[in-house]
Amino acid sequence: MTQFRTHVRVGLGAAVLSLAAFRAAPDDFVAHLIQQLTRYYAAIYPEKSYLHLDKEVYAAGETIWYKAYLVEGQSHQPDTMSRVLYVDLINFNRQVVAQQVLRLQRGTSPGDFLLPDTLQQGIYTLRAYTKWMRNAGPEFFFTRPVTVWSGTGAAANKRAAHRAATPQKGTHVQFFPEGGYLIAGLESTVGFKATDTYGHGTPVSGQIQDEQGNMVAIIKSHHLGMGRFQLTPAAGKRYTAQLRLSSGQSVVYPLPEAQPAGFTMRVLPLADGYKVIIQRRMPPGTPAERVTVVAQVRGQVAYAGQATINDQEAFAAFIPKNKFVGGVAHFTLFDGAQVARCERLAFVDSDPGLRLQVRPDKATYGPREKVTVHITASTPAGQPAAGQFSLAVNNAALVPADSGGTDIRTHLLLTSDLRGQVEQPGYYFRAAGSAAVAQALDDLLLTQGWRRFVWKQVLEGQLGERPYPLEQSISLSGRVVNSKVPVSAAAVTLFRFNPTQTLSATSTDASGRFAFAQFSGLDTARVVLQVKPTKGLRNPVIQPDQPWEGIGPEALLLAPLTTLPPMAAPYLASSRRNQAMERQYRLDARTIVLRNVTVQGKKVALTDPRRALYTRADAVVNTKDIPAASTYTNALLLLQGRVAGLTIAASLPSLDARSATLYWNPAATTGASGVATVTFYTSDEGGPFRLTLQGISLAGIAGCGSSSFQVVARQ
Repeated sequence: MTQFRTHVRVGLGAAVLSLAAFRAAPDDFVAHLIQQLTRYYAAIYPEKSYLHLDKEVYAAGETIWYKAYLVEGQSHQPDTMSRVLYVDLINFNRQVVAQQVLRLQRGTSPGDFLLPDTLQQGIYTLRAYTKWMRNAGPEFFFTRPVTVWSGTGAAANKRAAHRAATPQKGTHVQFFPEGGYLIAGLESTVGFKATDTYGHGTPVSGQIQDEQGNMVAIIKSHHLGMGRFQLTPAAGKRYTAQLRLSSGQSVVYPLPEAQPAGFTMRVLPLADGYKVIIQRRMPPGTPAERVTVVAQVRGQVAYAGQATINDQEAFAAFIPKNKFVGGVAHFTLFDGAQVARCERLAFVDSDPGLRLQVRPDKATYGPREKVTVHITASTPAGQPAAGQFSLAVNNAALVPADSGGTDIRTHLLLTSDLRGQVEQPGYYFRAAGSAAVAQALDDLLLTQGWRRFVWKQVLEGQLGERPYPLEQSISLSGRVVNSKVPVSAAAVTLFRFNPTQTLSATSTDASGRFAFAQFSGLDTARVVLQVKPTKGLRNPVIQPDQPWEGIGPEALLLAPLTTLPPMAAPYLASSRRNQAMERQYRLDARTIVLRNVTVQGKKVALTDPRRALYTRADAVVNTKDIPAASTYTNALLLLQGRVAGLTIAASLPSLDARSATLYWNPAATTGASGVATVTFYTSDEGGPFRLTLQGISLAGIAGCGSSSFQVVARQ
């Protein structure tokens, strides 16, 4: 291992900084730490889920189309261990109003929620998780807000907001000393974050004062209410933040109390690496001790170094960025007793993501014209990438772009490894390279730290209980009781009526439990469970396991939607027009309205013409002889006026009103060549259309791509 030989001595208070301090040579503790961390991640097998939606806002009565992605938490490769994903729609009263259970194939699955046309307007929460993820807790579920407009008026929504969970009102300001603690006599960077009632960042400014009212620092928030300042606390003194809010109100917040002894750790992000600076302050006479610094991303150790430290010197190490995989890095300081004393997060921007190109074959189209889109996926090194993707085509004039920038890349690399909800995560990616953005991202990691484990438990091999299994198939389980007593060896029969009729049987175990697996259908299944009474089992009761509807901190605390933005009026008008046409021309209540589909098949030749019902057609219509035949949305419309004696009496649709979501494809894939082609047709609606592609390669590299085209409507 490399020993740092460069010596730099600069003034740092009364301390001396030495870059030669940390020696990257493992001893028994370092080897044990790496071994236990590897063992921990292998045992807990972390998973990450993500949902790509066809758009950002919906109207009551519309369908939320989405594609679910599940990846292994360390490598981000598509997960093949869990094959069942649960997706919940949670309302602003923190109730699960709809749930889907998806069968995953290669870590992905399409899904949809049909929103009732009576659904109350508001901001809902979508969450996605596996049963295995419940072992780690709801904090690790994927969640995102979904706005639903109905235009039913503000009064009902105000009443709903009143019934919803009421948060603590006002502005909240939190302070986070870098590394964990303020230590008397040692300079520290202190991060702060100001949020409103619903967790949105809000600007603040002011100063830090000591007990005598002396100003010791000036503070001012930057991006989304976050910022930092330097402070060297004096022993025995208390400090307060005298702040002015955006409303003009003045407030006072106490700072964390400084500890008389301990460590500080500063991590300075540089262009090509990170400088880690360690200081110690202990009671007089405390001998020097050997400390360890470990840096890791998702359990993959990038650096482990050790040094002997005392109170007179501040020690430092430089760690190159190329040692890390991309994502959130955790820097941890262990003292001489091998106890974790400080921790700091930093973002490693070494993962530029997949290069995705989405190219329509033309820049401008007419109504009902065929659109061909060429997709190209390549690695950061320019090599073709095989992967799984989803493509949404939206009317840019009706559907706002995601102002928060939430996409699969921001989620996997950033938000999935941070505590709580991250506001506008795309800001930190879309303007990468900017000094202001880099500072804002570092402020975020100063104030929103998170990790999946406690070091003490990892080092001691305490892996915790995991009562929820890795599900390999959709199952139906429960238990059988008789007078509230579990019944063992009871014969349970399951009758399944759709999509096919089947009969299955099993027996309960010693605790009265049973399970039926291998539900391979992609539609709603109607089943009947039965236990026949026997001698000694006169009144058996079947208790099926109910869907889990627990609501934890992952359910977002969202502001009530009491007024609609100006863009809602044209969106709702378009949605009502489209829904009315779908209802008018729907054949029956059981009809499923499809978007764009491709039907492939081959003509079956009749070997014996005598067995045909009709041997000669009265009229033949060949679509290749009809100009723009592919633009007709109904075969009867195409026949109108082209067959002598044929009159079409039914009322047929004359308008294709698809607009907000013109096209949704959850199954775009690229093979070894890294290319794919999709086709669809424009509707009668004109305007600018935005194409958004998201997905992940088989190697675990996420990416996003976008493009646009124009549709010129008929005059």
